[in-house]
Amino acid sequence: MTEPKPARILVADDEPTILELLRTVLSIWSFEVELCADGDAALARAIEGRFDLLLFDHQMPLVSGLGALQRLRAANRRIPAVLMSGHFSEDIVRDSRKVDGIVLLPKPFTLTALREAIDQALSSGRSR
Repeated sequence: MTEPKPARILVADDEPTILELLRTVLSIWSFEVELCADGDAALARAIEGRFDLLLFDHQMPLVSGLGALQRLRAANRRIPAVLMSGHFSEDIVRDSRKVDGIVLLPKPFTLTALREAIDQALSSGRSR
C-alpha cells in the first residue's frame, strides 16, 4: 500500500517573515510548500502548477490575493483557497463570498486556526 501524497500548497504573502513561518509550519505538517512574494507571481504559478490549496494574503503588491483568486476562477481554475488578511472589510467579505471555495482566515491567527482553515478548504475541494 502506498502512502497518500502530501497536499501541495502555494503560499503567497509579501511579508518574508510570514512566508518563512508558513513554510516551516506547513512542512512540519507534511505539506509540500511553494512560496511567492506577490499576487502577480502567485497568479502565474497557480495557473501553471498543480496545487491542492492556495494560501494567499489579501493585501499584496501587483495583484491582491482576492484579485488573484477571482482571476483564477474566471480561468476555470477551481483550486481550494484560504485568504488571509489583517483586516477583512465588508467589501472584501462580500466579494469573497462571490468566489467559490474560499475560506477566510483573519490575521493574526493561531496555528490551530490555520490548520482548521486549511482542513476546511481541502475538504471542501474534495467534496466537488
